[in-house]
Amino acid sequence: HADVLRPPPGPLSLSCALGAAVQLICSGAVTLALALLGVISPTARGRLLTAALLLLCLSAVPAGYVAARLYRQIDGSHPYALIGALSFALPGSVFAAFTALDLVLWARGATSAVPLTTLLALLLLWLGLHV
Repeated sequence: HADVLRPPPGPLSLSCALGAAVQLICSGAVTLALALLGVISPTARGRLLTAALLLLCLSAVPAGYVAARLYRQIDGSHPYALIGALSFALPGSVFAAFTALDLVLWARGATSAVPLTTLLALLLLWLGLHV
């Protein structure tokens, strides 16, 4: 009966997963709301993907807050490990996938490919906010 109140065996992975979930929910909800309001046109896929990636970077603030608060509540002992894991777990993989897909679009000569300057600006934004 006392197992209910003990801390989980992996507080770092639990906090990182919850932070990533908050980040996805926040960025997805705001992207969907902006698309429904007509601010972002779903027909312009390059702009929609750029806005989604920008919102993913900006939603790191609530994700970090939620993850850090949970980590402290369950007596996490390595807060810097949480910062590193939260910075690279979800945003790094999403940015890598976005870049890989954009390289395929560039190779095919598609007009919906994100320009290199925009991609570099998003990279600097991710590095500035997360790392």
